Amino acid sequence: MASFKIAFVPHFLLLAFLLILSPFFHNHSNLVAANTSLIQFICQMTEAPQTCAQCLAFDRGAEKAGKAGLVAILINCTSIHADELASNMSEIASGCDDQTEKSAFVECGKDYIVAKEELLVAIVMFKIGDFEKAQKCLSNALYEYDQCQFRIQSYRDKISAGVDYKARIYEQLCLAASKILELFK
Repeated sequence: MASFKIAFVPHFLLLAFLLILSPFFHNHSNLVAANTSLIQFICQMTEAPQTCAQCLAFDRGAEKAGKAGLVAILINCTSIHADELASNMSEIASGCDDQTEKSAFVECGKDYIVAKEELLVAIVMFKIGDFEKAQKCLSNALYEYDQCQFRIQSYRDKISAGVDYKARIYEQLCLAASKILELFK
């Protein structure tokens, strides 16, 4: 009988401990639901709500972020795409025999590098509360995208569907971040 009491006590304590913590678990799920609602609300204001929501869904911090945090995450996501696209353009350029074609892809890669720099500055400006400068940086990053697209328009056949898709996602993320940033002006 004594061994039953000894074995029963730790299980009882564990059960009691879990019952005490259950309101915290319940509130956490409400917090996640609230932030999921905020993400949906914010992304619905953009021209590409699915792209916006996918970007935010991939960042663990999004579920705890407020509006300001979500904007920073969205800009960061756009910056990552710019980095990938710069690398993609460099790879395409390395496979080109024609110098004019090669030059177009090299310059396009540089455009994305400048865009990434603009996006990083946008995050800093946003975090210090200079929303006008952050918005200007986002506009500059979108301009660099347009410059790249103009440079390579004659060589579209060299671009894979995957790289083309990434470029469209980059544009959508830039526009989404810009639209959401308008909430802070």
